[in-house]
Amino acid sequence: MWPRALRELCRIEHPIILAPLAGGPGTPELAAAVSEAGALGSLGGGYLAPDALRAEIRKVRALTSRPFLVNLFAHAGAPPAPPRPEAIARARAFVAPFRAELGLAGEPALSPPPARRPSSSRAARRRDTARRSRPLPRRRSSG
Repeated sequence: MWPRALRELCRIEHPIILAPLAGGPGTPELAAAVSEAGALGSLGGGYLAPDALRAEIRKVRALTSRPFLVNLFAHAGAPPAPPRPEAIARARAFVAPFRAELGLAGEPALSPPPARRPSSSRAARRRDTARRSRPLPRRRSSG
């Protein structure tokens, strides 16, 4: 039941949604290609400043007239605590046999957490930018 509802709501042919992929391999070209194929293309806008997000949305719109979505996130509260050394040791012990099987030497590197989180005002500007850009067509009421 939900795949049909999803197709109707998003005006797509296939109940498939591209993962937004913010800050990485997601591009306006990929989002547009997925939308053109009849699924729901996604643009990851979580790390973009409002002007950059607006530019990315314009790129997608230049490549397709089909619906696509813009994914945003807003951090709230204090940053998470760093992982405890014992938790890191357990995780490394868990993956050690897989790393050995693949011939990966040494310990896996740990990435530090982001230096700062976006401010709530910046997140609000991104949200407003995405809303004004309306990647999905508005639904028309019947009646």
